[in-house]
Amino acid sequence: MAVPRNYRSMSLLLADGTVYTGGGGLCPTAFGASDGHCNRAIDHPNGGVFTTPYLVKADRTPATRPVINSLSSNSAVNGFSVRPGGTLNVEMNDGTGVTFALLRIGSATHSVNSDQRRIALTNVVANGNQFTITIPTDSGVLTPGPYFLFALSKNKVPSMARTARVTR
Repeated sequence: MAVPRNYRSMSLLLADGTVYTGGGGLCPTAFGASDGHCNRAIDHPNGGVFTTPYLVKADRTPATRPVINSLSSNSAVNGFSVRPGGTLNVEMNDGTGVTFALLRIGSATHSVNSDQRRIALTNVVANGNQFTITIPTDSGVLTPGPYFLFALSKNKVPSMARTARVTR
């Protein structure tokens, strides 16, 4: 990344597997105060998207990604929420060698993202391209809130994420 990110910068993983970085202002000023001391050439009140290496092949063409065709759960009307110990039902375009992970959708302030967590989902039953995933029962590990569900290929290339909300 070519732009230095400093004071109050942040980075967040996006649903497509890229990473948004933003901020990095070196010129903090109070509302209405003079910013004459600032060198705007090194102040970065902007953002950018970083394409992670696992999303592209060596020749810079897009990597082949698994596709989640559908997501539902045993505890929601619309399939987008699940309780600890509940199940997610996933249909893939090709389920060969895929693994699954839940990633807490980030929330950052002052350069700190204290919500970030990745939970590898290991209790998975496969039937062709249909998967039943039982999520962990420990709500201390799987805290309530929004998560990205990623399917990972055998080469560890992520799918586009689907969103699921963990409830109590």
